[in-house]
Amino acid sequence: MSSFISVGALNFSLRTAVYGNEELACKQLCSGANAYYALVQLGECMCTNTTDNGEFVQPNSTAASEDLITMHNLALYLWREKTCEKLYEKQVRNNGWYYMQENDAPVYCSFADGTPCEDGWVGYAGSCYWFEMQYMNFDDSLSECLSKNSSLAPLRNKDIMSFVDGFIKDFHSDLYQVMWRFGATDVHSMSSYEWLDGSLSDEFFYRSGFPAYDYYDCLYLHKGSWIDGHCVTETPFICSKEQGMFRCVDFDEGNNPDVEVSKQTNAQMNRQLCIQICGGQLSVNALLKKKDCLCTNTSIESRVTYLPESECRSPCPGNEHQLCGGNNNKYSYKNGLNNIRAANCKVLERQGIGDINVMLLNSSQPTFCPNPECPFSWIKRPGYSSCYKFALSVSRVRSALEYCSSHSASLVSVDDLEELEFLQGLITNVQSDSSTSNWIIVFDSRRMNIG
Repeated sequence: MSSFISVGALNFSLRTAVYGNEELACKQLCSGANAYYALVQLGECMCTNTTDNGEFVQPNSTAASEDLITMHNLALYLWREKTCEKLYEKQVRNNGWYYMQENDAPVYCSFADGTPCEDGWVGYAGSCYWFEMQYMNFDDSLSECLSKNSSLAPLRNKDIMSFVDGFIKDFHSDLYQVMWRFGATDVHSMSSYEWLDGSLSDEFFYRSGFPAYDYYDCLYLHKGSWIDGHCVTETPFICSKEQGMFRCVDFDEGNNPDVEVSKQTNAQMNRQLCIQICGGQLSVNALLKKKDCLCTNTSIESRVTYLPESECRSPCPGNEHQLCGGNNNKYSYKNGLNNIRAANCKVLERQGIGDINVMLLNSSQPTFCPNPECPFSWIKRPGYSSCYKFALSVSRVRSALEYCSSHSASLVSVDDLEELEFLQGLITNVQSDSSTSNWIIVFDSRRMNIG
């Protein structure tokens, strides 16, 4: 291994950015490219078969470390790993060709689990992830993701959470102590977070005591769990490209008269509402532009023209953090709706969705969900005027009283068994969304005959 500050006009057979363990990745990549030399400088890998045209300048005592070019003679480097998985464990994350111990020819590795992705992206469970170390606020980080034809990542289940947290810990250990932004926000100031892609919540991973305040509006990943904070805070962030994600397309309804389209307009339109509308109509495609939601069962892949995601920047009327198409014939288009179903109407009621037919989980026929009669994130008890809201982070009676008062409400006082059974049913759903297991409720034991 030698170090220089200049190598002159070498001819490179491969030149690419490297990620993670940069030196190891470069040597392995150049070996896979059958190059004789690997050169690494500040995140860049250069592979060459000759040094004949090189003008090698030795560093002096004042040379900065970032100026150094490290050159490895691969004739002296014979190490090979057993599998792509083992390379990934050693913090190699460049997709490419690598020699393995038991293969005479190079093997193509797509990290982390074989999901094919572009350079710099990491594949997991069919999706591709980009970990951006620049600090940006919500608006700028979303714009950066859109420029990469992606969006802020939804971290909606345990497996994805484990992958993302482990990746940051292994590849960006210097940033493991800081908050990372992902794709969940609260535009209603109700500590009720929604995914930017319009999907419904599968699991929640709030740290104990969070969400902390209703006036926070963004969620952050911090050391394996979620905390809330201001969207204007500048942090690193995670973008993702997912199968079936909303894509920006050009679609001219007028030039496609043979495509049967059902159209609904709603002043509070957002992505999850459009998805539920089209799902309830047994449609497979959803096209979204501002207040308009178009549903169709006709295959329109050949009828749409895919555009850069930055072309669809119109905020949804019902959620300004979500995007609902653009101008003229530019739509946010989603193909495939079957995997976004609510367990029951109460799940949708908490997100302000109702007065439509929807397809519920494990159902073969549409179900009508009534129009919500309570504010966003509150749930109504059938046959009564009462609305209920669950505060996940409140753990003391005094705090509970203050929280309820801040919403012009009072702490629930249960005085009959029917109300208790109703609340127990709701709590079952809420507990599946959080780590909360204890709830503050006031009982009238005399009227309930339980004293």
